[in-house]
Amino acid sequence: MNIEPEAPNHHSSVRRLFVAAFPSSAEANLVDQLHRDGDATISLLATEGLKRDKAHGWEAIFVVGDPAYYQRFGFRADEAAAFASPYAGLYLMD
Repeated sequence: MNIEPEAPNHHSSVRRLFVAAFPSSAEANLVDQLHRDGDATISLLATEGLKRDKAHGWEAIFVVGDPAYYQRFGFRADEAAAFASPYAGLYLMD
């Protein structure tokens, strides 16, 4: 498995993936906005990617999405509640 950090030249491919994966373009638009604002590094993370990122000393990894899906990877909304974010709430998880 080859997992590499997301780079600006990946943005159009990431957008196409989000448009194909979700019923509307809302998620793709959110990711585009995050890219433009520089608020986050957006990456597609597999279990190995999460292990690698924690091994590199990342203190937190946040996702915005369906809790029923992301909880299986250890993400929880209550752990992200202490962080100020325009995305705060049930769907922001750490």
